[in-house]
Order: sequence, then structure tokens, then C-alpha cells
Amino acid sequence: MDAVKFFEEAKRMCDRFGDCEECPLKPENSIACKLSFCLIGIDNHETMVAIVEKWASEHPVKTRQSEFLKMFPNAKIDNGCICICPKDADATLHEKLCVPFCKTCLREYWLAEV
Repeated sequence: MDAVKFFEEAKRMCDRFGDCEECPLKPENSIACKLSFCLIGIDNHETMVAIVEKWASEHPVKTRQSEFLKMFPNAKIDNGCICICPKDADATLHEKLCVPFCKTCLREYWLAEV
């Protein structure tokens, strides 16, 4: 896991636990309230990274695409994205997106976190 991914997942983990009561990074006998404070309490950075990696793998980001693929696992995918125009999947987007099958719009819509 690179540093950027680590901090993205660490922030997501912090947002999930909020008050740190059940956070796996909370140091023993600490009343830490934010992940940055929790990070100070762990001296072994390899352990810290391992904890965040484990949590991230157990709690993957849910996207429109990941949820759609649970129902339709054989949907056509090109360049890592479902090949269904967002306008065809969501009638509220009629005027909000550009031309059908714009790769930018496909990625922004299908890979958005839900």
C-alpha cells in the first residue's frame, strides 16, 4: 500500500469509527478522538500500516459499479468501467452529463462511492 492510499484508507477508517472507541488504531488507555492522534500512539509503523490494510480489505469501498456487478456479474466492462451510459441507468441525469459513453462520465458515475 503506498502512502497516499494508506492515508485515504486511514481517513476512511477514522470517519467510520469517529470517536475512536472501537478503532483498531486506538492506543491502550488512550482517549484519542482523531486518527492523527491515534497514529502518534503507535511506534511500530509496519503494524500501523498492517492494521489499516487489514481494515481496508475487510471494508472495501462500495461503488455503483461494485453494487451493479453483484446483480449483473457479466456486464460488459471496458477500461475498468461498466459500459452502460449513466443517462440510461439514471433518468435524473438526462441533461447533467455530456455525450453518451463519454469515458469521463462513465468513470465518474459508475466508480462513485455509494
